[in-house]
Amino acid sequence: MCHTFMISNIGRTFLLMIIISLIPLSSVCQSWSQPVTIYQGSSVNYPDITTDQNGVIHCVWNRKLGENYWKIFYSKSNDGGVTWSPEEDISLNTYLWMSQPHIVADSENNLYVSYDYNAGSPSNILVLLRKFNGTNWSIPDTISTGLPGSMFNRLVIDNNNKLYCFWYRSVGNGKIFYRTFENGEWGNIQQPFEGNDYALLGGVVCDKNNRIHCCAQHRFLSYPPNHIIYFYYDNGIWSDYTILNWGDAWAHYDIALESDSIPHITWRQATSNTAPPNDGTFYAYLSDTGWTAPELIVEDPSHQAIIVDKYGITHIIDNEKTENGYQQVHYQKIAGNWIGEIIDENPYGFAVHKLVAVDSTLFLLYITRLPNSNPALQVKRYNAVPVGVYSKFVLPLKIYPNPTKDITFIDFESFKSDFVQVKILDLHGHLVNTLMNTYAIAGQYSLLWNGNDLNGNMVSSGIYLVRVRVGQSVVTRSVVINK
Repeated sequence: MCHTFMISNIGRTFLLMIIISLIPLSSVCQSWSQPVTIYQGSSVNYPDITTDQNGVIHCVWNRKLGENYWKIFYSKSNDGGVTWSPEEDISLNTYLWMSQPHIVADSENNLYVSYDYNAGSPSNILVLLRKFNGTNWSIPDTISTGLPGSMFNRLVIDNNNKLYCFWYRSVGNGKIFYRTFENGEWGNIQQPFEGNDYALLGGVVCDKNNRIHCCAQHRFLSYPPNHIIYFYYDNGIWSDYTILNWGDAWAHYDIALESDSIPHITWRQATSNTAPPNDGTFYAYLSDTGWTAPELIVEDPSHQAIIVDKYGITHIIDNEKTENGYQQVHYQKIAGNWIGEIIDENPYGFAVHKLVAVDSTLFLLYITRLPNSNPALQVKRYNAVPVGVYSKFVLPLKIYPNPTKDITFIDFESFKSDFVQVKILDLHGHLVNTLMNTYAIAGQYSLLWNGNDLNGNMVSSGIYLVRVRVGQSVVTRSVVINK
């Protein structure tokens, strides 16, 4: 069965042809819950989330009370994120800037919260930690004793309740340090692998064999761009690092484990040398033969987070620009394909994504701003299911020729009948042209873009984004125009 559509745009006609017969699909639909607001008010930043052995969800964040004056707050949920306890000030601070809180729970449900103390004075920052035994918070311990300028702390706890606290010290070339807490005693301050200059730790996780897996951003003196590196700690020995990419990576990178042992990493990386540069969400995992080649999932994103669910499905969340603001997108890798689903949209964006799991339920923590109001710390939940019952729809997308001088063909396939949008955006997220914006039946489509904008003018040379959306499913790829 074949169908033809004619769509006019500034005097031009675009031919859409359904080439293949319709493909019926039926399955159970999965979706994210409506967001629950944990806190809304003055400036809020750097949230973190963990769960304990009883499935209780614990959250910390810092928020601004005055100029260079921020506190650390805590809240918990006993009912799967539906309701949250009133915020509790846990920083014992009356005038300084507290920042970067992180939280973990041990097997006895004790909580540990680390944070950067005196962040308003970079050369004097120290890393502190407090423990909560279910009744009382301890007096803060100074972890980075004798090392002012310590910041960007990270926490992880192994299966024997041995706590690792990492941080970055900006003095000199900048290095990663760590210290362990076991049986009520702090160990000596140490460093991981030799030569970790210019390395900034991003994510750290512990597997079922007590191996500590780390990803970091690393700048090489001989080659300016930042790289993502991976290293691990096993039986008292730190590995050397492995370079995962050769592009310029920065800002947002995260690590998760599959089956409690196989690391998966996502990061943000430049995909062009333009000004502003285009960038993308990249992904790799450790296979039997080594790290896979970096895989581009989507272009023009930020604030990446990753988790692998109990069924072995990888989930990545990021924030992406649109012509009207931003969209929060959930990607899953199913049967070798990345499937994107828009789970929220607003004019302000979504930041600092964090993902945790309780059995088959995923929890997403993030910061956003609600219309005409202050920033909000929110959480959503998602019930993961085995691959066989997913109802997501892959959107194969082919753009050619690429690069091109003017004419570009955009081929894609929709596996369901739904509202379809095909838009061209610039790297700022501004709308350049709309090629399709209508309800359409399932099938294969071929569109032609002649390089015109909405007013019929030819666009200038540069990188543009082709965004195809079918219902809530979305795919974004770039096209390069060379005049």
